[in-house]
Amino acid sequence: MGFFRGSLLFILSILLLLSFFAAGSFLTVSTSLKYENVQKELGPVIQELSKGLNDENRALFNETAVRELLQDSYYKNYDCDFWNCLATEQTPLFLVSQKAKDYWKEKFYYSLLISLALVGLIFFLVQNKLNWPVLVGSILIISAIPLLKIKGLISLFIPGEISVLSTFLNIFFSKALMVFWIFFILGLLLVGLGFGLKFSNLEFVKKITEKKEKDKDKKK
Repeated sequence: MGFFRGSLLFILSILLLLSFFAAGSFLTVSTSLKYENVQKELGPVIQELSKGLNDENRALFNETAVRELLQDSYYKNYDCDFWNCLATEQTPLFLVSQKAKDYWKEKFYYSLLISLALVGLIFFLVQNKLNWPVLVGSILIISAIPLLKIKGLISLFIPGEISVLSTFLNIFFSKALMVFWIFFILGLLLVGLGFGLKFSNLEFVKKITEKKEKDKDKKK
């Protein structure tokens, strides 16, 4: 492999790693922001906060009221794009709304398309095509590992006194383990496919070689 081709393959592999990681992060957030998960994660937090209210106001925050509050906020028709809503909305519940979920889901599809394009380019650059699934699978597995620590890394930049951000962070990445296993298993399948094709190819070459040797012996 020439220097230029090898360098380009290395650069594309790094870009694919970043693209896979971005896709995994966006998929984690969009999956975590499904209504059922938001209700499960945030409902108890709101009820816990209501304990600091007086008896009259606390009575308003029963289980049914909390569920209705979350449902109305989640499915609300926000008349703004994501970043404008983020700047103008007075309630942080927008961050765990269907609009936010759809935004991150859209980003996942964009990063997936970029990843597929990079995978295609890498296929044409790899000289031995049987190495292609092994390379792509290995990159996919490596890109999944940071998903297990992404919540902890981001929490380092959140001041301890702003506990509400930590609560939302727990919701955003509650499905990180699930996405990790999806990427990890897909990566293993690709690596296994690559080695399987290599083994099959070696067996095929071996049979062709043996057949040629037998033909030579017959001619003698």
